[in-house]
Amino acid sequence: MKLVKKIGILSVFLTVFMAGCFGTKKVEDITHSTIIVNKDNSVSVVYVEDFSKGYYSESEVRTQIDDEIAKLNSAAGETVATVDSFAVENGVAKLNITFTRAEYYNLFDSEDLYVGTVSDALNAGYDLDVTLRNYDDTETVGYDQLSALGENHIVIIDNGYNVIVPSNFLYVSEDVDNVSKKEVNTFDNADHTVVIYK
Repeated sequence: MKLVKKIGILSVFLTVFMAGCFGTKKVEDITHSTIIVNKDNSVSVVYVEDFSKGYYSESEVRTQIDDEIAKLNSAAGETVATVDSFAVENGVAKLNITFTRAEYYNLFDSEDLYVGTVSDALNAGYDLDVTLRNYDDTETVGYDQLSALGENHIVIIDNGYNVIVPSNFLYVSEDVDNVSKKEVNTFDNADHTVVIYK
């Protein structure tokens, strides 16, 4: 989802142009908007958007981003989001923001992202009466098996971002595309995409 739903000036753009990497994937290799779940359950969001139309300048967009992040932090009473980098190169705007928890990303981008354990997701009321497949697509599991995975980690997402997690996937929604054992490509759909990892 584009940040235009959150702030109008950002309708033009949004990955990241910075040295470093998430896991074994270099940030500069990310070409699709991506959510990276870190080991501490913080969330790094890498937005990748076309900036070739030139409706706004790079400085205007950066100022608006900084203002929105400042408002989020002020409302929370602490620093819950930081802009790690923003740059435009070859007509592509690249932005990386890290949120201390998924709920702050949800507030910023009007999304529904859940990061936690399977048990906590069930307690929070998420419907896990779904069918998932293992990463190798040799087995499917349903609610009974999933509810027994209580202390394993889960990401529930409803937009078409790539998802990178810090350890190997156990089970994923049947409609995702495998990228690596720690990354999948999800799709915009009416139902949540679910991935479970160790």
